[in-house]
Amino acid sequence: MKTLFTAISIALLALATPRLTQAQTIDETVVNDLKSTTHYALGAQSVKEIKGAILTMKQMQAAGVEVEHFEVVIWGKVIRELGAESEMQQFIQENAPENMTFNVCAMAMKKLEVSREEIMPEIGVVPNAYIRLFQLQAKGYNTILP
Repeated sequence: MKTLFTAISIALLALATPRLTQAQTIDETVVNDLKSTTHYALGAQSVKEIKGAILTMKQMQAAGVEVEHFEVVIWGKVIRELGAESEMQQFIQENAPENMTFNVCAMAMKKLEVSREEIMPEIGVVPNAYIRLFQLQAKGYNTILP
């Protein structure tokens, strides 16, 4: 009985969760507000947040929002999933627009004992994720942490 309840719960959650490929439209008022900047940054600690950043950028561009640069700053255990020839490398290569960059936190790498060689080459390394986000804010980037 418990297994059946778990299976039903998972199925209902899957139906309620929007798929990565299902883009919601952005209201025209929001598009006009977003036109005040062309630079965006997002902090990410999970695969879901990284994928969400890519979807968000694509959605913004499809709505007519000019995005000159979008940077995803990554820290936490998710960096272990960013290796060369990983599922995430393939996802990023296939889905991330050219003007989107990714950086991981060197402090997190050190704490988790992940070397530069273990991170896909498409991703850069910054000394401290929080300081990088502060720097981007100082440069006028619209930044968020999910």
